[in-house]
Amino acid sequence: MFKSHTLVTFFRATLAVLFLSGCSAFQPPTRPSYQGIDNVSVATSEQVVGTWRVTELNPFPQTTPQTTTIEYKANGTVIGFVKPFEGDSELPADFTLTLTGDWTLDGDVVVHNNMIMTGPDDSDFSQLVAETLNDQPKIESRANILEMEPDRMIMIGRDGTAMEYRRQ
Repeated sequence: MFKSHTLVTFFRATLAVLFLSGCSAFQPPTRPSYQGIDNVSVATSEQVVGTWRVTELNPFPQTTPQTTTIEYKANGTVIGFVKPFEGDSELPADFTLTLTGDWTLDGDVVVHNNMIMTGPDDSDFSQLVAETLNDQPKIESRANILEMEPDRMIMIGRDGTAMEYRRQ
């Protein structure tokens, strides 16, 4: 699927559709466009490998904040930890989803495949969230690296989601 930031966006959109599908006048929110400039034409795996704290730069209006940590490993695997409902008093403060999969680099594009989401426990809610995401068609996700510094990079997905990665 889904590259890390695309997964986060997809997760939000899926939940919004699930919760609002009963509304007859449902209008999906519009993501603000990201105005950054693409300064990268080629990146190396060594630049991407590491643990990153990820922040969405152009979130949908009125979305709740979340915390995402992504680790790109040298062996081509990726693991991420997403707190999609941060600040929600109905859920445990430590509710974190885990995503795993594979990644490769194609020039300046990070490609994700075989992404699987798991919940933090065996609760019905955790299982529902994971099943909902994992039942979606597995589409290869791609994100263009726009900016690259030793401890910071910005990627933008095909859906327009811009994410800032800060090395941990």
